[in-house]
Formats: sequence, structure tokens, C-alpha cells
Amino acid sequence: MIAAAVPLDLYALAILAAGIAQYVSVAQMKYDVPVAAIARALDKAKLLRARTALWTIVLAPLMWTPLIIVTLRALGGIDTISAFGPWWVAANLAFGFAVLAAALVIARRGRSKAASSSLFGRAMDVLSGRPMRMAAEQLEALRRYESDAV
Repeated sequence: MIAAAVPLDLYALAILAAGIAQYVSVAQMKYDVPVAAIARALDKAKLLRARTALWTIVLAPLMWTPLIIVTLRALGGIDTISAFGPWWVAANLAFGFAVLAAALVIARRGRSKAASSSLFGRAMDVLSGRPMRMAAEQLEALRRYESDAV
């Protein structure tokens, strides 16, 4: 059970740390600086948020197996590995990887505009890396603007 709880704890701590980093990056913004500096700080915060969302979604299917092991132990005292066997655990891990692979394929191939407002559509955007590309492009455009202005 402890071996299953560790990945869940690390996952939760990583999400918490990323959230704190996002909060700190926005809280430390100074508004008495040139607009370009404010835009750069916002774009860096957007990039951090996009990376956090990407890793949260990428790792979520892999958290299914440890989550079910810990939940069954906590709620019913069931030792999942003894009750269902190691093949069950392996099959669930394989399922997590299959879901991740399928989501990545769907995200790379694109999706219809109709799904753009849905949670699924936003998740596919994140998996495709679109928000990260947009934030990086905005940072690069800002860098070019600042170098041209000097």
C-alpha cells in the first residue's frame, strides 16, 4: 500500500508546488515597470500554467492504479494485490498507458471546433501543447519587440 501511496503523494505535492510557483510568480509582479516587462511576466506565468496543466493531464491516467489500491485499502481494508493479483495491477497500469497514448494521438491529430469549449476539448489542447506554444510564441514576440525598440 505504501508503494502505491508514494506516487500519489508525489503527484499531489508536485501539483501543489506548481500552484504555489504560479501564485508567487503572479504575486511578485510589479506594475510600476514598463508594459513590456509586465507582459513578459504574464507570459512566463502562462507558460508555467500550461506546463503544469500538461503534466497534470499526462500523469493522471497513470495515477488510476495507485489511487484504486489506496482507496480500496482505506475504505474496505482490501489488499488489492492479494485480492486481484499482480496481473490486475499490471493490466490497470497498461490501461493507464493506453489511455495516455490514445489521448496523445487524438490531441496530435486535432479536434473539431465544436469541442473547443468542452472540458475534453481543453484537455486535448493541453495535451497537444497548444497553450505552451502560444505562451512561448508570445514571449518570443515580446523579446523581438524589446530588441527592436532598443
